[in-house]
Amino acid sequence: MMGGRRALLGYAAGAWLGGLGGLGALSLAGSSCGPAFTAATGGGTEGGTTVDAGPSLDSGGGGVADADAGTGFCASLDAAHTLCEDFVNQPFPDQFDKLGTNNGTVGPDMTVLKSPPESALTVTPSQTAGAIGTALISHDFTTLQSVGQRFVLNDWVRFDSTSDCLSSPSPGVAIAAIVFPYSSSHYAVEVVAVATGADVVETVSPDGGATVLATHLVDLGGLALDTFLSWTVDVDLGVTKSATITVSGVQGTPESLNGPPAGTVEDLTRPTLLLGASVTGASTGCRINTDDILFDIRAAAAM
Repeated sequence: MMGGRRALLGYAAGAWLGGLGGLGALSLAGSSCGPAFTAATGGGTEGGTTVDAGPSLDSGGGGVADADAGTGFCASLDAAHTLCEDFVNQPFPDQFDKLGTNNGTVGPDMTVLKSPPESALTVTPSQTAGAIGTALISHDFTTLQSVGQRFVLNDWVRFDSTSDCLSSPSPGVAIAAIVFPYSSSHYAVEVVAVATGADVVETVSPDGGATVLATHLVDLGGLALDTFLSWTVDVDLGVTKSATITVSGVQGTPESLNGPPAGTVEDLTRPTLLLGASVTGASTGCRINTDDILFDIRAAAAM
């Protein structure tokens, strides 16, 4: 899907570029490309809420805990990571300092988790064909942290079988986005989980709204439900300009990216990481747990 298509979900310029440092108000636009969430530079606001992280908006979760031993995932690692979040520190969600929702909810889950004491539970509701449900957490990176053109996300994601995250007619669920709100095109790379793997969606929003440049299908052979899957999203915006997704050891074919900023290195500074769930279209609801999150900004890979 090239040019002209509209991303399903964007964030207004006031918060992104006005120095508020978090999710903006939700702005909706139609598309047949599947769910997406990204930073926009205008286009008004409509629906949705964004709040500073604080008390739980949703709790519970059911199921059996899938917990690692120890006092925390991040404590077991060295300090050489740009971001590590395991939701040990309070208040939830610690370093993800904004919660953004449109009908959905975000909160800690102390029952279904990868490592103690809790995971992030994002829930979108039952909805009709024209609706969008979102439940997101975000982290803004500083200029000092943005030394490099390779962006690598590692996290654990669990899709609950009692919900409808991946099945038809819903076109999957957007679970992550790496957004560059300070680039000239406000470029973003979004990851949409689908029944057979994932879509890598490139968007730009230079003049308001969000335009889908390209959607790359990554065949991963299907995604399991009711278990934590390890996700690695490796986005290299240096020389190779590619995105590679690996889920539980299954690596998809690296996808060449069409629209990374062609300007200066400053175009890729101060990115924002969004995680959670965005579902567009008819759905009986989506329930996702995310835990043990690593994000690194590194030097680009050599050719």
